[in-house]
Amino acid sequence: MKKALTILSIALLFGSLWAQNPDAEYNLIKHHYTLNSDSTIDYNFRKEIKYLRNKAITAYADKGETFILYNPAFETLTINECYTIRPDGTKVETPQNAFINQLPSECTDCGRFNGIREMAIVHTALEINSVVVLDYTIHRKSNILNETLQPQQNCPVKKFEIIVDAPKNENINVQYNKPLQGIQWTMANDTHRYHFVAQNLAQTISESYMPTPEKLYTQVTISNDRVPIHNEALKTIEGADALLNTLKKEKESDYVVAIRDYVIDNINSNNIPLSLLNYEVSPASVTWAANCGTQKDKNLLLRSLLKQAGFSSYFVDESEQTLIVTADGMQQRLSATHKTPIILYGVARDENPSNSVDMEMPLDTIALADGYYMVKLPMGRQNYNPAMLTSERLSPAQVRRCNETDRYTIQLPKGAKLVGDKIEASKKASGIGEVSISIKQKGNTLEIKRNLVIEKDIISVEDYKDFREIIQIWGSYSQVQLVID
Repeated sequence: MKKALTILSIALLFGSLWAQNPDAEYNLIKHHYTLNSDSTIDYNFRKEIKYLRNKAITAYADKGETFILYNPAFETLTINECYTIRPDGTKVETPQNAFINQLPSECTDCGRFNGIREMAIVHTALEINSVVVLDYTIHRKSNILNETLQPQQNCPVKKFEIIVDAPKNENINVQYNKPLQGIQWTMANDTHRYHFVAQNLAQTISESYMPTPEKLYTQVTISNDRVPIHNEALKTIEGADALLNTLKKEKESDYVVAIRDYVIDNINSNNIPLSLLNYEVSPASVTWAANCGTQKDKNLLLRSLLKQAGFSSYFVDESEQTLIVTADGMQQRLSATHKTPIILYGVARDENPSNSVDMEMPLDTIALADGYYMVKLPMGRQNYNPAMLTSERLSPAQVRRCNETDRYTIQLPKGAKLVGDKIEASKKASGIGEVSISIKQKGNTLEIKRNLVIEKDIISVEDYKDFREIIQIWGSYSQVQLVID
């Protein structure tokens, strides 16, 4: 076990070193959207990437290759430029046999998506300090623009641009998130309708317990507020009654969860951008018949099945991640995408929930020698892994607020004595949390008390050292020794 933790620590250390010594860097990334007066859109993408280390060429498919998704049903792909500039300045054009049109892996196991294509480009003449230039345009027979872009990438970016051109009567809505680690950008004063420019961006970070990208990094959402017309009527699905009968439970909440779990487990998920489908959500009957779909397809199917089972429901936000359903006479909240427990809706939740356990545990020993035994101790219910928390950190940590108090008792055989003194360990950090552990013998009983309080969901880099020490104490003392006379 110690060897495994050492290897993990070394891997995390090299992850931090990798952040300081990138394998490649982008000289330029540019996204250019042109909304045409004939209700079509031209999307132009350009990247210029320089290879700094051999690993970028051999180990990463996103560096030595490029994958372009498009839907020939309403999109046309044109490669404008694709070549490599070698370190000596010579230019090598990418040969035709390096352009491979294939079915995206995200579209397998779903026949109705078999028309979507992926252009895989295998870049050639790659060597350290060479630069690949790729420029392509996708012409879309659609007037819907709805894109979210993240300037920071998994290697540094010298210049990142977003450009939008549109007729004067076309509304363009731009939104920015409020990330934990934002970037500086400027708005170019030129003839473009919108021109976002950011320079000298650090690469994204790879660490344990990280916040989601949308919470951590700057993201820009561009939309013209046009949406496809959906027929979202929750119609009866032919053939679904037999399934619903098999899933039926005595308690309504259990029935709702069973339907939710069936959709998650048995309807194949195709993780493809909604832009490839012109942002359309398939009718529930289509998703049911195909047994596959996007997450939004599955969510609409879930609502239809719930209605067919006699439950009213609605989504609480545009992402359709959370569903409110009336069951057992109450409005209840459940995830439409994950098997999280169902909870009451509209009831205030404790931001720092308290939970306690007081229970007797069986004696679990390993015989050593000369009457000595190793006793395995319960470790509590918050399963943070101290080995994943390196001594230095570049990003905030995503954690869970909690107030856990666990008391365990273990009955010892007659004549058993705890080796050494009782164990007492604690730490408190104001505004972050606290931990305390007590392990002692009372007669023929071994008593273990553990308490952990975490006051924040996000631990800043400045608070990380104290948080790490708290978790290190919480994860300690997994065993003690006994001697039996």
